[in-house]
Amino acid sequence: MSGGTKFVPVISVIPSSKPISLTTWRKLVPTFGKPVNRMRILILVVLITLPLLLPTPQAWCQTRHGTASWYSSKDTCPHNPDPRCPMANGRSIYEQEATQPFFAASWDYPLGAHLLVTARTGRRGVRTTVVEVTDRGPAKQLVRQGRILDLSEKSFAAIADLKEGVINITVVVAFVAGG
Repeated sequence: MSGGTKFVPVISVIPSSKPISLTTWRKLVPTFGKPVNRMRILILVVLITLPLLLPTPQAWCQTRHGTASWYSSKDTCPHNPDPRCPMANGRSIYEQEATQPFFAASWDYPLGAHLLVTARTGRRGVRTTVVEVTDRGPAKQLVRQGRILDLSEKSFAAIADLKEGVINITVVVAFVAGG
């Protein structure tokens, strides 16, 4: 565009109708000409795309098979610079072990979900426990190898011998908070 020519976009409402100029369109739709709040657009985009990014509750209800290991404050806290040794839910692991010792770390389930974890081990047969997801883990490379959960020491001890280290498990969601 050169010279003082002003470009006026043209919008066609119906393919077979005559095109409508932008100024006419603004008169037809009064809100079209108002300045758009960028924050409103961002919120709208997030609200539209967020459900597509999160796993659906139906996916949480499926039975999953994989492996699990255990962890405790004795193993993880020496490497944590925060003296409280917080978990993903914000609580201290020391406080969690003292008050609610049956917990787990998972990337796949929402925080607060209660899981029914079943292990079939040789000597103990079939053992089941219920844990609450309070932390995130296991390490991503272990997840790629089939690790589903890191169980607390007491949760793991309830279904298998701690010396086993890694066991085969089946996980079913028992309860999801807010869902």
